[in-house]
Parts: sequence; structure tokens; C-alpha cells
Amino acid sequence: MHWSEAIVQRVLKRVHSGEVVVIGSGISLSGPVHIGHCREFITAALIDQAVKRNGGKTRFIAFADDMDPLRKVYSFLPPDYSRWVGCPLYRIPDPYCCHKSYADHFLHNLLEGFTMLKITPEIIRSSEMYNSGKFSDFVKKTLAAREEVGKILNEVIKGPRKTKNVWPFQAECPKCFSLQRTHIIAMSGNNLLCYCDVCNEKFEVNIQTGGGKLIWRCDWPMRWAYFGVTVEPFGHDHATAGGSYESGQVIAEKIYGIKAPVPVPYGWIHFKSGGAMHSSSGKAVPITQLTMAYPSEIIWWMFTRRDPRVTIPFDPETTLLEEACLLRDTMKRGGVYAESATIVESIVGIRPSLVAYPFDHLTVVAQLSQFKLESFFKILKRSQTYQNANVPVTQSDLEYIRKWLELYGEHYRIRIREPGEPVVNANANLRSAIDVLRSNLQQIDWEAQAIHNTIHETAKSIGVNASNLFTELYKYTIGQDRGPKIGWLFETLGKNKIIHLLS
Repeated sequence: MHWSEAIVQRVLKRVHSGEVVVIGSGISLSGPVHIGHCREFITAALIDQAVKRNGGKTRFIAFADDMDPLRKVYSFLPPDYSRWVGCPLYRIPDPYCCHKSYADHFLHNLLEGFTMLKITPEIIRSSEMYNSGKFSDFVKKTLAAREEVGKILNEVIKGPRKTKNVWPFQAECPKCFSLQRTHIIAMSGNNLLCYCDVCNEKFEVNIQTGGGKLIWRCDWPMRWAYFGVTVEPFGHDHATAGGSYESGQVIAEKIYGIKAPVPVPYGWIHFKSGGAMHSSSGKAVPITQLTMAYPSEIIWWMFTRRDPRVTIPFDPETTLLEEACLLRDTMKRGGVYAESATIVESIVGIRPSLVAYPFDHLTVVAQLSQFKLESFFKILKRSQTYQNANVPVTQSDLEYIRKWLELYGEHYRIRIREPGEPVVNANANLRSAIDVLRSNLQQIDWEAQAIHNTIHETAKSIGVNASNLFTELYKYTIGQDRGPKIGWLFETLGKNKIIHLLS
């Protein structure tokens, strides 16, 4: 059973027949939307699809928190943005001067990613909900129960917190817009008397027309109550002991009288070179960039085939090759991920070229054809394996390859060494091995697997390290120490060309 089906079996036990399953998800619009953020939305979308496969009705929500305060001057911001620290994101000017606000800029980022990935949730903005008064009854209920809220947080977080006179609301100063440097003095009906430490003056807000937002640990369960959220994926940091899901469960039950949604914690995406992605630090792969270089089905596949709790190792250069190879093998031979492949195909489709041809071979042929379709097929059919190729490759396929090579595929870009051009950093100790290999290659059928096997057999027969010999062959052909699978590279370039380059 696929993990999404297992989750849905738990979800369907929580609802009555015919009742709509509300799938929650959300994001703070604090910076560039990256591939790590997309795990939340694709996980939610997979649950949405699984509910529908089981005959259920759904509402899929993506909550865009544009009232989240700016936490610090991030690396991509100019120093003068220190003035906006602590202010809600929808109030802050767009640092790139192309949208109405900071929040609008990164919401546009998110929507572009959704379009490319074919994700279609209902977008709900925090500022619109608070400022229209839609949340006001829940805000009022939370403030009326502020002492109990304080006790709950004290018990769950196990930290030194006040349990009396706690105001779980961040009031927004009407002058400087600060949320974090204000405090509430008193409440009367719908009005809050507040004080701003920046402006050094009192002000009033009416919670029916906005004026601020609940603190995160109350805002989240309040949303569950307002929207009737049944299930929600969220980062595993919220699922730790004392985390915001634990406190949210208690607040949801004791303050709002509801049961917390079925939790689906997910792991981060970590760079293979080390560290998790963080848009605030600039160490991330923007989704708008990645979706130009990765076909959408590969991104869906990367998440669909893994349990959400698993941390995903990621390298924008090599991950595409690895995932495309595994997807192709699964589509051809089945295996443990067969159900995942079927799900991806049913949701976004899988382009035929990814199944028909190895992706690394496509990268070689695309470059040698200069990304022209007519030339592409002429070169492709040089291969014995693909002489009768009739599965189409589109210009769109070639454009993905071109963009991947441009943005990430540094070690897979091909510039064939000219005859007579010096071999940079050649290993003199391997010259005799190259000579023996050249002789052996002249005797075989020119086919990728035969070429690959001959290299290994030659290395073994003369007692050299096969890995070192492969590295040397890349130097002799494309002037670098790694690249596409060498069997495909050699077969595509042709026997005469390779024999000449190894001379």
C-alpha cells in the first residue's frame, strides 16, 4: 500500500460518509520558495488525490501567511530593511520593485511553481482573513481564554512562561506597522488598548477589522478550527516533543472544541554537500528555477516514491539523472516503486522520452545535435539500441535538458576535444593502458554496454584501477574528469572519432 493510501485510511475514519476532507498546507512568504517547500504541497496534493481515488470529496487549502513578521535582514535584502524587521510581510515593500509588496513577490513565486508543477490548491492569504474580520470570533475567543492558553503553553513547552496576563495576539502599530514591539494593555469588547515601544505611544485596534494576528501556536490551531482541517502535512520540527503540533492539539481541543487534524510530518531536503535548504540564508534551489530544468514528473516522483518522514538527499546536478534512471527502470520492469510511478503518471503524466531513452544518453545526443530535433534523431539512431527508435522526443524535452545543463549540469556539458589538442592533466602512468584499451575497442561491436564492459575488462587485465581509467578517458574525450555514462558517450560519438581521440 502506498503511504498516501495508508494516511487516507486514517483520515476516512475521522469523517462521516459524504463529508468533505479538508487538506491543509501553508507557507510563510518570508523568502524565495524552494524545492523543500514543495514537499509540503506535493504531499498534500498526493493525499488529496488518494482521498478522491477512495471516493471522497476534498478541499485542498494552501495558506499563505503574509502576516508573518520579517524576522531579520536576510542575505538577499539591503541593510535598510532593518526598519521592517518585526513588521508583517504584506506591509513591506518588494525588495525587487516588481510587485506591490514583499509578500506579493514571493506569493507570485509560489504560484509560478504551482503552475509548473500542476498543483491546484485554494490560496488563502492571512492578511485577507484577519483584516476582513473573518477570524475575529476565534481571536476574541482566544483572548478571552488567554490565561488558560498560557497554562497550556507552559505545560507543553516546559519553559519559563507567564501563565497570567498572557496576550496571545500580536497587535500591529498603525504608524510603524510593528507586530513584535507592541504589547496589549487592556481589552474592552472588540477593542484592544496597546502600546508601541518604537513609537512610544498608545493606540487602539479593533479585532473585527484586523489590527494584528494571533501568535503562531494559537494561529495554527485556530485555522484548523475555522477551516475544519482534517489532515495536514508539516515539517518534522513542528512534530517534536513540545513542538507547535503538540501545543496545537491541546489548544484545538480545550479552546476551540475540535480535534486536531491527522498529522503528516515530513523530513527536510538536504544538500548532498551538507545542510538543509533555507531560503533566508540563500542556500536553496528556487522552485521557479528548478522547474525550468527538471520535468515536473521527476519532482513529483522524487517525493511520491518516498515516505514523507524520510529526509531526501539532493544535488541539482546529479539528482535529475538518478531519479530519471530509477523512474525509467520502474516503468519498464516494475519493482517496489511501481505504485508510485502509476500515481505520478495518473496525476501529471510521464513523458514517453523519459521511459524510452536513458536520460544521460539524451543529454549527450541533445548537445551533439545542438538541441535541434531533426539532427537529434539522426544522431540518436547511430546507436544500435535505438536504430528503430520511434518514441517521440519533443522540443520541450530538449529545452529541459538545455536548461539543466546551463543551470546545474556543469560536469555533463560536452565540448569534444579537438584532435591534436593537449590532454589537460593527463596521467602519464595510464598512457600504456589507454593504448591497450584503444586496441581492444577496435575489436568489438560498437555498442554502449560492450564499450563499458571492455573498459572494465581492460583495466582488470592490466592491473589498473578502473575508476582512474574512466577519469582518464573523460579527459581524452571531453577535457574533464567526469561526464555522461562513457558507454553512451563513446557509442554516440562513433568508433572512428573515439579511436582517433585516444591515439
